[in-house]
Amino acid sequence: MLVSDNCGCSDTLIIDEYIEILPPIPIVESIINCDSPNVVFYDGTGSIGADEYFWTFPGGNPNASNDSTVYVTYPMPNPNASYTAQLKICNFASNCCDSVSTNIFLRNLVGIATVDTIVCFPETSAITN
Repeated sequence: MLVSDNCGCSDTLIIDEYIEILPPIPIVESIINCDSPNVVFYDGTGSIGADEYFWTFPGGNPNASNDSTVYVTYPMPNPNASYTAQLKICNFASNCCDSVSTNIFLRNLVGIATVDTIVCFPETSAITN
């Protein structure tokens, strides 16, 4: 901050103020495997300061969990479906909780060519005669 007085003299004033973000900070990773396109692996271990985990998976099996990681099976989409998962974590030291939601889009894989291999993005495939 630049400070000046009535005589036009100026000086610089620096005031350090810090904002400390206390844990917990929820972070969710989700992975869908092509071999089981209706099974989703949810991972909350990247969350910062998590002492307790509270997952909810509407439409999934299981529909809730207290583990840091969990596999959830959804009904096979026909042809596509969207599901929302929520992770709430709590930190004992800060006595705070926070949550985050993630959307999963499942697709029913339908073959459009005669190929004996399913390939997921970003992998490539070539069909030859």
